[in-house]
Amino acid sequence: MDANFGTIMAPGGEGGNKVDITALAETLRSNWLIVALVLFAGVVFWGFWPRRKRRLEESSRNPPND
Repeated sequence: MDANFGTIMAPGGEGGNKVDITALAETLRSNWLIVALVLFAGVVFWGFWPRRKRRLEESSRNPPND
């Protein structure tokens, strides 16, 4: 097997900046819950921003126009 298997070279050729895909995958795998919670909190915060909250409340009282 190739010695560089699973390694991504940074732009610039043979220089020293290499990123190991498995290390990146392990980092993402261990932090997925934190990322998911931050995204969820962001969506909730965006949805309940005072200006949007009023619009959502008005929309919830009106039936959809079919």
